[in-house]
Amino acid sequence: MKQRPFVSYAQNFEDVMLHRALRHVTKGFYVDIGADHPTDLSVTKAFYERHWRGINVEPLASSHAHFVRERPGDVNMRVLAGNRTDHHTFYQFGDRDTGCSTIDPQVVALHASRGETPVREWVVPMTTVDDLCDRYAPPDIHFLKVDVEGAEKLVFEGMTFQRHRPWVILAESTRPGTQASAHYDWEPLLTSREYSFVYADGLNRFYIANERANLRSAFAYPPNVFDGFELSGCRHQCGSRHRGLSRVLSRLSWPDRLTKGWVARPPAAAFSPAAVVAPVPAATDAPAAGEHPHFGEGFVDPDRETLLSLRWIIRHPRAAAGLLSRQPRKVLRFATRQPRRFLFAHG
Repeated sequence: MKQRPFVSYAQNFEDVMLHRALRHVTKGFYVDIGADHPTDLSVTKAFYERHWRGINVEPLASSHAHFVRERPGDVNMRVLAGNRTDHHTFYQFGDRDTGCSTIDPQVVALHASRGETPVREWVVPMTTVDDLCDRYAPPDIHFLKVDVEGAEKLVFEGMTFQRHRPWVILAESTRPGTQASAHYDWEPLLTSREYSFVYADGLNRFYIANERANLRSAFAYPPNVFDGFELSGCRHQCGSRHRGLSRVLSRLSWPDRLTKGWVARPPAAAFSPAAVVAPVPAATDAPAAGEHPHFGEGFVDPDRETLLSLRWIIRHPRAAAGLLSRQPRKVLRFATRQPRRFLFAHG
C-alpha cells in the first residue's frame, strides 16, 4: 500500500529534517519541551499522525488544554522544565501564547523594550526532563525538541544524558524574536556529553548522539523536493504571514509536480538567470500583461532579476512578509497560476 505523503506542520521544516533522519523508525517516541500547540507549527504533529507517541510539556493553561483534547495518546504535562524540582513564575504574553511567554526575566525585559508586557503571571511547578523521562519515557527517545524562549540552558542543566539519551536534539538557538545567536551558553552542556552539532536552519540547531553517527548524513542538506512533503497550511508556516498562501502551498504536492514533468526541461533552461529574465511566451499559465504591476510576471524587484519563489520566501522572510501584507492577492494569483515557477525557481 502506498504511504501517504509526509505533511509538515512545523514553522521551519524541523519535522521534515527529523523525518528524513528517522523515517526508518516506526512508532517512535519524542519529548517536546515548550510544545505550545498540538497542531499549529507543531514539530510533533506529523509524527503523532504516524502513530508515534511522546511527552508534551506546556505550562500555559489554554495550550495545555488543547493537548489534553487533541493528543489523548500522549503524556501532556502542565509544568516547566528546568534544572530542579520547584515552583517558578511563568510570564504569559497574550490571551493565547504568542511565542513570547517565558520564565526568563531578561526576555521579559527584551519584550518590554518593544512595548510588549505580560498579561498574566503564573506560578507553575518545575521539574527536570530526567524526572519526566524516568516516569513516562521508554528506553529509546528518538528526538527531544526544546523551545522555551531563552530558558534552554536551564532545561539542559536538568539532564544528565546518562539514563536517557535522545537520538536527536533540536533547540531554538536565537534570542526570542531576533536572529541573534544564543546557543553559546548552553551548547557546551551537549557537546561535553557526547553530542555533536550537525545542522542549523537559522532558527534551531540540531545535534545527534555520538553513538548515532549513522544519522549524520540525513542533515547534509536542507529540506528539498526529494523529501516529498506537503505543507499543512498552518498560520505563519514557512514565515508566511498570510494564511491563504500557506493553504495554496499545502495543495501543491511536491512529488506530483516532479512526476508530471514540471521540471522536465534541462537544468540550464529551467534555472539559468537568462531563462528567468526571459519569460516563455508560450506558457499557458502566464498571467495577462499588466496584471502584476509591482512585480510583473512574479519578479520581486523592478530590474526583474529576482523571481518570487518558495525559496525566496524562505531565504527572505521579512521581505516576504512585507510583500504579502501589501499585495496578498497578487502573490496568491502568481503562486496559483504559475506554480512551477513559484516552486522551483531559485529566487
